[in-house]
This record gives sequence, structure tokens and C-alpha cells, in this order.
Amino acid sequence: MKKSVLYLLINLHFPLWIIKDSSWFFSLTLDGHPIFKFVSIAFAFITLVISGILVKNSEHKMNFLENFVLTIWLAANTSWMLHELFEIDFAATLAIGFFGFGILFYKALPNLSPLEKIVRKQCEDYLYIGYLYTLPQYRSRGLASKWLEAVKQYAPQKTFG
Repeated sequence: MKKSVLYLLINLHFPLWIIKDSSWFFSLTLDGHPIFKFVSIAFAFITLVISGILVKNSEHKMNFLENFVLTIWLAANTSWMLHELFEIDFAATLAIGFFGFGILFYKALPNLSPLEKIVRKQCEDYLYIGYLYTLPQYRSRGLASKWLEAVKQYAPQKTFG
């Protein structure tokens, strides 16, 4: 695939996902208007396809790993969205499975290139959690805080930001 097309897909990926998440939000807050549900599903599908293309066309192991984990996360997020919008219980189970599978890939693959080794060395003392969500029925119980404390106990030598 041409680099210009890949570059376009990389730059479209995030804005399309923001449109999907915004539509999801509006479908839950504006009396579930069907147009927002449709837009959410359409943009989730488009973004998942783009993500798959990026995985397939990854040039380096780190790019592949990053794109693969992102695809797993997008699949988890889409499953969760389907559960919330259409009350599909199996979709919630899929979301848990995808999120769990994504957690397995928190370390880089072996045999890194020299550049990947430099980047890994620069980030080795830093763990990043970009987003942590608690289902509404489990909020106000401190579950996310307990989970973060468990992660910190698992990796006490690491710093979190």
C-alpha cells in the first residue's frame, strides 16, 4: 500500500473514532435517537477496518504491536458500545475478553530494532493508562481506584502518569 494512503488512514483513524464516540454519547443522552446509533456503528466499523489495514501494513514490530493492541482495544470498545446501545449481553462478554486480551500485550516483542531499543529504554520506567472506565452500575464503589492500586502493587518499581 502506498505510504501516502497509509499516512491518510493513520490521520483519519482518530477523528473517525471521536465521531463514533460522540455519536455513542449522543445516542445515550438524546433519548437514543436512531441516527446516532447508526453513525456509531458505521464509524466503529470503518475505524476497525482502517485499524486492520494498519496492522496488515505495519513495517516494524513496534508498529505492528501498537496497531494490533489498538485494534483489540477498538474491538473491545465496539463490543461494549453494542452492549450499551442494544443490550446485547454477549457483546459485554466479548468486550471483557478483548480488554483482557489487550492487557496481555503490555510489553514489547523481543528482538527489537536499534531504534525500538532506544525508545523502549526511554519509556521503561513509565506505565501509561490512557483510559479507565467503570460501568455505571459499578460506580461509586471505588473499583477503579482498587484496580489502580493493584496495578501499582504488581509493578512497584514503575512510575505512573
